[in-house]
Amino acid sequence: INTPYKELMKEIITRYFSYIFNTQINNLYEENSISYLELEIKKNKFDIKFKNDKCIDISEQIYINNNIYYIDNPFIIDKINNSSNGYTLTEKKLINTLKKDYTNNMLENIIDSVKNKEILNKIKKLFDDAVNGKINSIGGFYYLDKVRFENLSTGIKSFIIIRMLLENGSLKEKDLLVLDEPEIHLHPEWQLLYAETIVLLQKYLDLTITITTHSPYFLEAINGYSKLHKIHNRVNFYFAEADDNNNVTINNVNDNINIIFKKMADPLKKLRNMRIEEFDNSKSEE
Repeated sequence: INTPYKELMKEIITRYFSYIFNTQINNLYEENSISYLELEIKKNKFDIKFKNDKCIDISEQIYINNNIYYIDNPFIIDKINNSSNGYTLTEKKLINTLKKDYTNNMLENIIDSVKNKEILNKIKKLFDDAVNGKINSIGGFYYLDKVRFENLSTGIKSFIIIRMLLENGSLKEKDLLVLDEPEIHLHPEWQLLYAETIVLLQKYLDLTITITTHSPYFLEAINGYSKLHKIHNRVNFYFAEADDNNNVTINNVNDNINIIFKKMADPLKKLRNMRIEEFDNSKSEE
């Protein structure tokens, strides 16, 4: 009771960030450096400072009432059928959300669930192209129709996560969704399908969605579908780049997203040059 609130918050933040970053919070190459986290929401600012991998100062706290879902691995749904306790914090939160059982409180999330069913009906064709079937739980194991989640393709698992969050009413208006390279396990055609799904979710639920991607297919799909569905004014494109001193800046490139496509095209140019060189060598040998 006598412990200052700010000191408690500093300890909580230190433990949380240490867990997420495996104790490596500060810059590893600058001894005794101070790291800053600056957050601004609706003109309210929240600052955190770290030194020697510990929180040394925080400003007034911002209370966030919306849910945040971090999705970086579609194989997470395999763990729904696994009683293992070896989850990370982010995995545990997502798994518990996907497994929500409303039998003890039949009215919990009921309004959001009904709203989301209306949204699901609007984008039903998209989901049917990827996940056509009923999601059910039998004896503690989850199935798509009769197929256990573990036996589904990785691409289908990506869509199932979004569908389950919608069906149980967990994903609500103005929530935050963080997708880390969602295209990794998706065929190029399904990258387009997933991108349109994300665009429509933003349109109907006004979500804040942060996406990292290395795929030109996925990037162009987000760009194209946001224009098609008339939400392009809500979309921002950012490009991360390191200088010679390994300082990374993330810049808004809405006025020139071609800078991103150019960076993504560099590996293809290397392959093309290899083919030209191979062709020239074969001609010279003749």
